[in-house]
Amino acid sequence: MEIILLAGYPASGKSYITNDYVQQGYTILSRDVIGGTYKDVLKEVKKCKTKMVIDGTNLTEDSRASFITYAKDNEIPIKCVFVENTMENCMVNALHRQWLLNGNICMEGNNSHPHMFPSAVLFKARKVLQIPTIKEGFDSVDIINGYIPSYDPKIYYNKAIFFDIDGTLRKTDHLKYKYPTHPNEVIPYTDINNMKNVIEPYIKKGYILVGVSNQSGITKGTVSNEMVKECMDKTKDILELNMEIMWCPHAPVPVSCYCRKPQSGMGVYFIEKYKLNPKKCYMIGDQTTDKTFASRLGIKFIHVTKFFI
Repeated sequence: MEIILLAGYPASGKSYITNDYVQQGYTILSRDVIGGTYKDVLKEVKKCKTKMVIDGTNLTEDSRASFITYAKDNEIPIKCVFVENTMENCMVNALHRQWLLNGNICMEGNNSHPHMFPSAVLFKARKVLQIPTIKEGFDSVDIINGYIPSYDPKIYYNKAIFFDIDGTLRKTDHLKYKYPTHPNEVIPYTDINNMKNVIEPYIKKGYILVGVSNQSGITKGTVSNEMVKECMDKTKDILELNMEIMWCPHAPVPVSCYCRKPQSGMGVYFIEKYKLNPKKCYMIGDQTTDKTFASRLGIKFIHVTKFFI
C-alpha cells in the first residue's frame, strides 16, 4: 500500500495529476466526491485496501496531519505531491471549468457545486497556504507545476479588442464620480473622428470589439444598473460601434466576485463566448487594473494614450 496526498490551490491542476494515478491503478479518494470534512475522507482512507490518492486542497498542516498520523500508525508510506500554481492562473482555470460545466460563468460563484466556488475561496486559500514539507512526517514531498491556461488555436482562433470604458472610450475625469450617471454626461474620450479612424482598421481586419468595465456605483447606489446600460448604449451610439459591453456592479472590497477587474471573469466569458485566442487580442485601458487584467489572460495591453494618438 501507499498513500499519495495531493495539495494545492483549488483549480491548480490536481485533476490532471489524478488521471495519471488512475492509469497506474491507484484508488482516488476525493473530498469533492465524498463530501463532508477531512474526517469523512479519513474514514474512506481507513476502508481502502489498495494504493490510494487523497485528492483535495489540503492547504494547511492541520488539514494534512490526520492522514500522516494514520499512515505512520499503520506503517504505510505516505508521499505529498504539491501542485504549485499561482492564484491568478487557478482563477482562470476555475472560470473556464465553470463554462465547460454550464456554458456560462457565475460571477459570484455557487457554493452548491465544488467546482463553482466563489472567488473568495481562492483568496482565502492564498492566505492560509502552508507549503508541505518533510518535517510534517511525509516520507517524501514532490513539488510539481500545475496547469497553465492554454488555448488550442483550432478552437480558440478569433481575435478581439477589449476596451475599458471610462477614461478609455469616454472622457470621465471631469465628472463627480469619474463615471457618468446619465447619458447626457457621456462624451467621447477624444476627437470622435480620430477614435473612429483608429478603430475602423481593426474592424476591417476581423477583430471583434468587446467592452469590460467596473461599475461599482451600482452597489454604492450612485447609479442604477438601468442607467449604466443607457450610458453604455449612448457610448456605442456616438462612436457608432457594434460591440458587447459587460460591466461589474460589485464593490472593490471585500472581494465578492470574479468580474471586477483585475479579476478575470469578464475576460474568460468573452474568450469562451467568441472563442478568442488571447495571443491575438489587445486590451485598451487607462488603469493598472486594466493592465493586470490583460496580463493574467495573456493579452497584450496598450495604454489608451498610445492607442488613440
